[in-house]
Amino acid sequence: EVEFLLDEDHDGVIYTRGSFAKKPKNCFLDTDGGERHKMNIPYDDCGLKEDEEGFLSQTIVLQQDDWLIFPGDLAFTVHCKITDQGRIARIGLADPDPSAKDLAKHKKSTVEGETTVTFTPDDIRPRKKSKKKKAVKKNDEL
Repeated sequence: EVEFLLDEDHDGVIYTRGSFAKKPKNCFLDTDGGERHKMNIPYDDCGLKEDEEGFLSQTIVLQQDDWLIFPGDLAFTVHCKITDQGRIARIGLADPDPSAKDLAKHKKSTVEGETTVTFTPDDIRPRKKSKKKKAVKKNDEL
């Protein structure tokens, strides 16, 4: 189960990557407002794939418009792994544009927890400040 607790009303669509066209029941949610939304994504549906670490993962897109992706839309990668010790959940940022490349690892701001995990705006890692290069003046005079 993935639960979305948003700061503002969401009147758009929430879906797993690859589910927009066919809009299957458990993979697509058309919202009509409200700040709280849930999706029950089955392990064997909605394009979940097992990654190299054994996590089932998928990207979920929160789109403000029913048809088009706009700046400000959100996407998250969600990961779940069931082990002998229990469940591990991860969530991180992704690009909502399906044609975009994967975000660099440091831009995903991935958060991990046991059983459940919560991603908040405070989890977004700030950009590293680039070091300003000092101009070096060379004195060639003898």
